[in-house]
Amino acid sequence: MAIPAQRSFLEDNIGIVVPWDTGTWASWSSWDGQSHWISAPEDELIWIIDRVDLERETYFNLTITTQAVGRVSYKVYTSTTGAFAGEETETVIAYNSTNIAAFYGRYYMIAVYVANIDNLQILQNVEVNANTNTYQISRSGVNTNTFAGTTSARQIPLSRNVSHIWSISVQPQATSYTQDVYVTEYPSATTLIPTVVSKSRSAPSIKLVGLDNVARDAVIDYELTVMPEQSMLNGNLVSR
Repeated sequence: MAIPAQRSFLEDNIGIVVPWDTGTWASWSSWDGQSHWISAPEDELIWIIDRVDLERETYFNLTITTQAVGRVSYKVYTSTTGAFAGEETETVIAYNSTNIAAFYGRYYMIAVYVANIDNLQILQNVEVNANTNTYQISRSGVNTNTFAGTTSARQIPLSRNVSHIWSISVQPQATSYTQDVYVTEYPSATTLIPTVVSKSRSAPSIKLVGLDNVARDAVIDYELTVMPEQSMLNGNLVSR
């Protein structure tokens, strides 16, 4: 995809961004009492925030605080090279978007869109901050047979949406089981090896494998390190 062209300009004398005008001087029947000289503004103002270097490739969230008149939305472009020559990833963030995944890359650019609702759309201010803030979700003493799925992929329940899962740590509690296949004279065992099947932010899943290479349920303690959900709120991109 291509980075959109900027379709707006900064009014230096009053410090606001206004849309391009498709009209001409001939569009005015009278110049008296005009508060601005835009006769036929484009329906959508586009302002480009130029390339930002995070100095390393990583998953990250953005907070975007925008003051504007009109309906605000964004397109976020991320890249690992910084070329922005077609290799970039585009994320479209509508006015009411929720549950937005974390972004990945070293560089990002943002296209700010302000659509006309009733009056001339203007952009007064935009503040952008990138962060890699995390928090932990943990539970103790829960049996995996209460999770959705099968023993080959038990889905860890999440109490809220997250934008990214950094890590999943699982500690099985001592659970005795009879091995299907064993090489000693003792058929019973308690060792279970946890494996992360998926770190999908919507359906993270694990399995517990015994010494006989059979997946089983057991009582576990677990902890996930995650990034907060990203959502739009009144034209601002926020984490919560």
